[in-house]
Amino acid sequence: MPAEDKYTYPPADERTYIGRRMGRIDGTAKSTGHAKYTYDYNPKGVLYGAFVRSPYAHARITNIDMSEAEKMPGVKAVEIVQRPGSEMHWAGDEVVAIAAVDEPTVRDAVRAVKVEYEQLPHLVIDSQEPPHNIPPDTSPLGLDDLQDMARNQFPTAQMVKEINERGITFKPEEAPLDRMPPDIARVTRTPRSRLPMWSSLKAFTDCR
Repeated sequence: MPAEDKYTYPPADERTYIGRRMGRIDGTAKSTGHAKYTYDYNPKGVLYGAFVRSPYAHARITNIDMSEAEKMPGVKAVEIVQRPGSEMHWAGDEVVAIAAVDEPTVRDAVRAVKVEYEQLPHLVIDSQEPPHNIPPDTSPLGLDDLQDMARNQFPTAQMVKEINERGITFKPEEAPLDRMPPDIARVTRTPRSRLPMWSSLKAFTDCR
């Protein structure tokens, strides 16, 4: 290497970043308990939202009965996202949107909506004929497994049963707060017609 191209690091006491401890901007707030998370923002009149989702990879909606959910105390809105006759192309597609005064109520309302589907064929490509009589997976559950369960609205009792029987691959206290299911966000309207949002995600581009 030519002498003029050789880089020489400045003396240690003159370096700005290398070899120095860097404090996190939010470190003090988090370590002292003053940091505010999504669950800490509970403005008056806040509503909780959730979706009824399709459990099938390919299906057509034949009927939607929302009458029980609409009559439940605390339910403020029940809106159809995809009407009967609509075709679902992936498991987890939104069918009905619900808003209620608290999270338990909106979850109960989701379970109260009755959706009938006509299951349609979907293509799965395998390199070879899959073996028969495959035993159920008993390996420990990872964080992604729990997120999939939450997003596909697994019954709570079933999730607890799976965790108790199979165990998990991570320590709950080490799981980042912004990755624990479900992903949530709070939005409120200001007098100036702005919509500030508090999200549990680091990437705001993932919020729609």
